[in-house]
Amino acid sequence: MADFFDDFNGTAGQLVVDRPGWTRGSGYYESVIALDGAGGVGYNGTGDSKKALVDTGSPDHFVEVEVGANFLQPGSNLNLIFDSLSPEYVISCESGTPSFTVNGTSFANIPSLVAGDILRVEYRNSLSTKIFINGVLRQTIDLTPYPRATNNSVGIGVPYYSGPARTDVFRSFKAGVLAAPDTEKPVHTGTVTVDARSASSITTTCPIATDNVGVTNYDVRINGGAWTAKGVNRTHTHGSLSAGTSYTIEWTARDEANNRSTPPLSVSASTYAAGAMASTILLLTGPQDGNPAGMLYALAGTVQAGDWLS
Repeated sequence: MADFFDDFNGTAGQLVVDRPGWTRGSGYYESVIALDGAGGVGYNGTGDSKKALVDTGSPDHFVEVEVGANFLQPGSNLNLIFDSLSPEYVISCESGTPSFTVNGTSFANIPSLVAGDILRVEYRNSLSTKIFINGVLRQTIDLTPYPRATNNSVGIGVPYYSGPARTDVFRSFKAGVLAAPDTEKPVHTGTVTVDARSASSITTTCPIATDNVGVTNYDVRINGGAWTAKGVNRTHTHGSLSAGTSYTIEWTARDEANNRSTPPLSVSASTYAAGAMASTILLLTGPQDGNPAGMLYALAGTVQAGDWLS
């Protein structure tokens, strides 16, 4: 289905379940979940277990709300439901701290949430859940300890106890189907170039990678060590290296789903041997081993045997 959206604009007292796309959930129906007339939704504080649900049409779905001020009050008692079967998965703020809850048991707190924030939950039937605040991933939760039947319904609801009447709990509601996960690795071909060397450092640059969605990070490592994330920067200098030593430097590319290109692109390079600085060398003349014509060696930051002077 296309993404469902409700901005909760309308006459105060209109029931959410009477608005297009919403259906009643299971449970008692005394508690009234209704528009507050100011672009938000609340409830009248009587009865319990009222639910208003939307069928996303897929077990891999998301739900997204703009949070109102009263969702953040202790005992707000209006939950965001992102899976309505048993065990029911919800985001609640019953103690004043928003938390991810399974059948009434708090599983993980959601930090730094304030009125006006966009709270988004992405749920996959593989029992993986991600929580975003204003588009930034804040938590990833493994739900494999809480297996349940497949369900497509998300919504809002009052738990099995009554609470004080509230307005401005949620200011909008959006739900829909998640795209299939990206499993395609970036394609990274070409040659890693050695841009500069010294007795203690090597600078390399890797070629541009391509991806079906987009490359978000290049990673580099030296001699099989830990990867260093470079973002979209494709040049890196490894420092504090040993003089006169050969190193293998590898580059890979990653996409937003953390698919990594394989195999890594690699290059081998050596640091210069420790020696006199070129600025101290004025002239080399006369026949030398391997240089019978007495040609000058290449000036570099540090002179190494075999380097021609220009």
